[in-house]
Amino acid sequence: EREKGREKEREKERREREREREKGRERRGEKGEKREREGSRKERERGAGGMGGHSATVPVVCFTILWGLVGCVLPWFVPKGPNRGVTITMIVTTAVCCYLFWLIAIMSQMNPLFGPQLKNDTIWYLRYFWE
Repeated sequence: EREKGREKEREKERREREREREKGRERRGEKGEKREREGSRKERERGAGGMGGHSATVPVVCFTILWGLVGCVLPWFVPKGPNRGVTITMIVTTAVCCYLFWLIAIMSQMNPLFGPQLKNDTIWYLRYFWE
């Protein structure tokens, strides 16, 4: 009798899970097509290139020039003295480190490893109130 009771409970739980999956499929079915259309539109806007199109080109070029000037030109203007070598080394090292830090930060925003971590309830709430 206990096994029959357990079997009935398992069957009931299985049916409930199937109902929940069906509800989820119905919701995603409506949204899935929209997401596919948005995705293809975004891909067309970006083109086939990586890094999200040309939107990052201007900042990358500008900051490369800026830190290149700091690291390559600024050391020529360091006055002669006993610590000139140390000063030049500090300036070049600062330029390289700041540029690499900025480049890594900007590139990590272009292709994030994970998106916002929101619960389903929050997403549905926002969707309802934003429309």
